[in-house]
Amino acid sequence: MKIKWFHLGIVALFSLAFGLFLGSEIGISTAEELGRFIKIDADITAYSPSPNQTWGGNPFQMASGRVATPHDLEQLKYVALSRDLLEDYDIRWGDVVWIGFRVEDKMGPKATVGVDLFMRSIGLARKFGRQNRTIIIERKPYD
Repeated sequence: MKIKWFHLGIVALFSLAFGLFLGSEIGISTAEELGRFIKIDADITAYSPSPNQTWGGNPFQMASGRVATPHDLEQLKYVALSRDLLEDYDIRWGDVVWIGFRVEDKMGPKATVGVDLFMRSIGLARKFGRQNRTIIIERKPYD
């Protein structure tokens, strides 16, 4: 069953609204931590599994070792975070960025305070462009 872009948009908007509501209700400010949740203002861009936008031999393999399938990319499941965000907030593979994306990759060394959505094509990534948004990162519980 093909997922329609309209339905993905509705899910994304609901998730973003929930995340922003949660952030305002618990009173956290930009880049402030509260337990498992972190609210950050970040630049959001997109990339695709093309050799000139990825590193290594398999453009579908992310830094976590996970290999995205075309179906995963159609569902917009994964993001790469800039290395400063990963390190400054102890974000690990599998943590969730609301709008419901899982962290499975990292951006190049020069990128800062950034989120890169993993999309199925260059055309979609270019259409998304660059946006500045407030994101909420939910860290998974650690053993």
